[in-house]
Parts: sequence; C-alpha cells; structure tokens
Amino acid sequence: MAMVSLLAASLLVVQTDTVRLTSAEFLDQALAAAPGVELAELQADAARSRADQTRAWANPQLSLQVDNYGAEREVTNIDGLAGLEAQAVFAFPLSVGGDRGARMRLGAAGARGAEASLQLTRGDASVRAVAALASVRRDEAAFERAQDEVETLTRLADALERQAELGRAPAGDAARARLALAIALEALALQQSELARSRAELALVAGYDPFQAVEVVAGRCTTAALASEGDVSPVGDVPEVALAQAEEDLAQASLDLARAQRIPDLVPELGVRRTMGTEALYAGLSFNLPLFDRQGRSVDAARAEALGAAASARDRTRAWQAEVLTATATLRALSDAGRHFTSPEWGTDLDATVTAVETRWELGEGTLVELLDGRRARFEALAARDRWAAAWLIARARLARLRGSAPDASLFCDPFGSSAS
Repeated sequence: MAMVSLLAASLLVVQTDTVRLTSAEFLDQALAAAPGVELAELQADAARSRADQTRAWANPQLSLQVDNYGAEREVTNIDGLAGLEAQAVFAFPLSVGGDRGARMRLGAAGARGAEASLQLTRGDASVRAVAALASVRRDEAAFERAQDEVETLTRLADALERQAELGRAPAGDAARARLALAIALEALALQQSELARSRAELALVAGYDPFQAVEVVAGRCTTAALASEGDVSPVGDVPEVALAQAEEDLAQASLDLARAQRIPDLVPELGVRRTMGTEALYAGLSFNLPLFDRQGRSVDAARAEALGAAASARDRTRAWQAEVLTATATLRALSDAGRHFTSPEWGTDLDATVTAVETRWELGEGTLVELLDGRRARFEALAARDRWAAAWLIARARLARLRGSAPDASLFCDPFGSSAS
C-alpha cells in the first residue's frame, strides 16, 4: 500500500525541469505550435502577394526585326548597313472587357479567404489550448481526491480490521471497508492514467515533448466572466462567415473574368520602320478574332460555380448560426450552474455535510454505510464542480471563437482562484 501511495504522490510533485508559462506565453506558443497554423500563415502571405500582383499592369512588348542582311544590294540597291531594312515596334496590351478589374477582385477574394482560413485555424488552436489546460486542472484535482480517498480508506480498513480481530467491530464492517478501498484503488489507477494523458496533451499543445512537465500560471476569472451568459452577436470578423463570403466573391469574380475574356483585348503598336533607306513612323492595332471560341462554355461553367458558391455560403452561414445558438445555450446553462459551484455557501454546505457524518462516526452514533455514503457524496460533488469548471472554460472559448473574438490570455483564467495549473 505504501508503494501505491508513493507512486501516486510522485505525479503531483513539481519536477525540477518544469516549464512555467504565463497565460499569454502559453497562448503564443500554442498558436505557434498548432498543426496547420504555419501553413495557413504562409498561404495567407501567398494570397496577399497574388492579390498585389493582380493590380499590376501587363508588361509592354518591344519587338525588333532586321531584314535583308547579306542581300542588301539585291533588295534595296544600297550596300552595307544602310541597305538593311528594320523595324522597332512597341506594343502595349490593353484590356477592354474588364479583365483587369475581374482579376483584381479575384485576387482580393482569395486573400480574404486565406486570411479567414488562418483566423479559423488560430481560433481552433486557442480552443484546443483551453481544453488542454482545463483538462489538466480537472484531472489534477480528481487525482488528488482519489489519492486522499485511498489514504483515508486504507487507515479506516486497517483500523476496522484490528477492531474486528479484537471483537470491537463487526467483521462485515471491515469487509465493507476493504471493498470500498478496492474501488478507490481502481479509481486512483484510472485517474492516474487520465492525468498522464492530459499532461502530455498540455505539453504538446505548448510545443514541447509530451514527457515535458508544463505549468501554466493563470489568474482568477473575473466576476463579469463568471456571470457571462453568452451573446449571439459577432464581435469581429467571423471566420466561417468571412470564408463563405470570400468563396462566393471568388466564384463571382471568376464569372466576371470569364465574361470579360469573351471581348478581345486590343494591342496598340507604335514604332519606327526603315524601308529602302528611309525611316517612317509605324502604328498598328492587333486583336484576336472571336470566330471559333467565344468562351461560352467557360462562362456557363463559371456561372454554375458562382451559383453553387452562393448556395454553399448560405448553408455555411446557417450552420454557423446554429453552432452559435447551441454554444450560447451551453454557456448560459453552465454559467447558471456555476453560480452554485462558485458560491461560498456551496463549500460551506459541502464541509458541513461531511463533518456531520464523520462526527457521528467518531462518536459511535453513525454507521459505516453513512460514513462511506457521506464521503462518496463529497467526492462526487467535488468531481462535478471540477467537471463544470473544465466544461465552462471550453464552452466560453468555443463561443468566443464562433463570435470572431481574437484569442487572449483571459481564456485561461481559473474559476476557483488558483494561481497555477
């Protein structure tokens, strides 16, 4: 039994190589280490560069041609360089169907979509970080309770066994205490596994090796935060809505570009031509003849894609609204429950209940069943409080992300005022 207690206690000892992070540091590292964030940042940079590129005008073209080289006299009856014929032509592509404007809208929509994807990835990473820290807090508290229960039941079972041997206690009570101890040992083993898993997740989220001990220092949640019941109104650019709108705009810009490409672009030409030893100004105009391909099928395809993108945007917006309503209802319910768990009277009632049954047992007025039931009620009540704290933090972070709030260190506050987790 001593070996079990020693092994359990070792999980709660702060290691000498523990990494301690403030909430702000933990958030920064979690966002930097989260899968997909770096890729989303690079894709957003690429999309912004492409959007900037679409604003540039097409490069002009310079064409140089020389004729009659080696046959000057035969062609012009003039010897040497003077008998060469040549031309230098400067051509500038000129879009007349709205191609450039459509390409600019296409690039801008792509940049907005990439930025929305980045914010979506960062927001999900912040929710995962909150969940990791909340799980560690919950599992550490549960492990401490399980360890305390094992130690207490061990002493109780040993005492009842000695008393039963002396005839001072029923043998049934000693057997009942041993059964309770076996159940507590099983709960301790399971909780030890859960704590190891949640601590590994916390280390991974912070960007460390899963075996690295990580401690996050957080302040107490404010009264306003604890009383928050959620709000369905957005507080910023909602990533889901922005992404859906950007994809719709992208499809519409593609349709505009397909329509614009049906109109041939003009290429004005201006230059100098030398013929028969005489220089003269050259001017011209070239364009494609839309005889065989007027981009009709491309326009039809782009129109269908635009209609599909609009329908998808409506569906995704409705799905987001449903998620917000669900998240708001969840947070409101948890906030209402939190008024009981964070109330001073709750702790007073809990202590009074346990104290009463323990006093009755010590005075010989209570039964073992009453004592075990009282301790189990306390155990379950504290477990419910810690489960509530984890669920409330996660629900709060989830709603903040759905409303478009930028993640900040206040997401990691402690509802019960502990300074470290």
